[in-house]
Amino acid sequence: MLSSCADDITEQDKEFITVYTEILKARETYPDTLSSNKAVKKILNTVKLSDTAFSKMYREYSQNPEKMRALLDSVRSHLELELQVADTNSKK
Repeated sequence: MLSSCADDITEQDKEFITVYTEILKARETYPDTLSSNKAVKKILNTVKLSDTAFSKMYREYSQNPEKMRALLDSVRSHLELELQVADTNSKK
């Protein structure tokens, strides 16, 4: 997951990676803002996070550029893997 700081990964880091990955997928899936905002709210509700709590988490990670870079690299890796799996499944 986090190759550069795998030993330092916390449960909050894992939650951030999962939630942010899902948010990015929702933003890409729904072309209009209203639909994507509803999808994001549903994602946050599922993990019992408010918009404010997630925004705070994001801002806190942003204060540490190296940590944020590692987390975003992990998000990117998750998305790439999902795309590869989807591509493989579509070719079956």
